[in-house]
Amino acid sequence: NNSLLVPSEEVPAKMMEFIEANLLTQLKAEPEINITKLKATLPEGSFNAYANTKLVGIDALPGTLEDAAYWVTHLLADAQITADKALAQSMASGYMMGQLMATPQAQNMTAEELQAAVEQQTPMMLSTFAQQGLIKETEKGYETKLTLKDGEASVNGTPIPLPFAPQ
Repeated sequence: NNSLLVPSEEVPAKMMEFIEANLLTQLKAEPEINITKLKATLPEGSFNAYANTKLVGIDALPGTLEDAAYWVTHLLADAQITADKALAQSMASGYMMGQLMATPQAQNMTAEELQAAVEQQTPMMLSTFAQQGLIKETEKGYETKLTLKDGEASVNGTPIPLPFAPQ
C-alpha cells in the first residue's frame, strides 16, 4: 500500500486530497449512525436508550469542514433515554458532588457534611430539570427525548437554542 510510504509531513495534505475526492459522494448517500438499543443494569438501577442520526440533503461541502452551523442544518437526529429513579438520583448525586467539590467552601467541609449537602440538593436539582422540561418524571423514573431537525433542537418538545445554529 503506497499510502503507508507517505512522509509524515505530507499526511495532512494527502488526507485533505482524499477528503475532497471522496467525502461529498459519501455524504450524498445520507449516511446514518443508529444505536437501536443501549441498555444497562447497574447496582444503582437501569437505563434504556436509543439514538438515530442521519446526514441529509447534502449536495455540496461547506467552505470549511469545521462549520458547525452547516452540519447542524443537515443533521437529523432523535434520541431517548429512560432511567430508573434510583439511577437518575445516583447520577445526579455524583454530578452534584463534583460541583460542590469545585467550590472553595467544600475545602472546609467534612465528608459527612458534603454528603448531607448532596443529599439535600440532588432532589432540588432533579425537580429544577423537570420544571425546565429537560427531563420528564415518569412512574418508574425519568426520561428525556432529544430531536434535531432543520438546524433546530428540542428536548421533550421544547425548543432549545443552539449557539452555532444558522440564524
